[in-house]
Amino acid sequence: MNITRDGDRFTLVSTSGQTMTIGNAELYQLAVLAKDYADRIQQTSLRGGSGIAVTPITSAGVGVDMHHTEVNLRLRDVGFEQAYSVPLDVAKGLIIGLTKQVTLIEADAAKRGKAQ
Repeated sequence: MNITRDGDRFTLVSTSGQTMTIGNAELYQLAVLAKDYADRIQQTSLRGGSGIAVTPITSAGVGVDMHHTEVNLRLRDVGFEQAYSVPLDVAKGLIIGLTKQVTLIEADAAKRGKAQ
């Protein structure tokens, strides 16, 4: 596969000669998906099971939708952004889960003498 850039558009050319032109956001999503599938293939071959790919983020933003019924969650990395519309019950679960995990990380860091 080959990718060429023309301004803010990218053309993907497959080994069979098929072409597809996409924008920056689509190329980023394709890269994330490709990494995810590559990691899954590697995990499956190494462990005989399936794994999950983890993509680091450099910043995040939280807001509400225009109807004030859902939370908008934006995750960013290297100039790209992925946004999610999160239902209220899922957002509440995220708060609980994130709080528990942060507490665990801080407790473990304190035990090691490396408070965050």
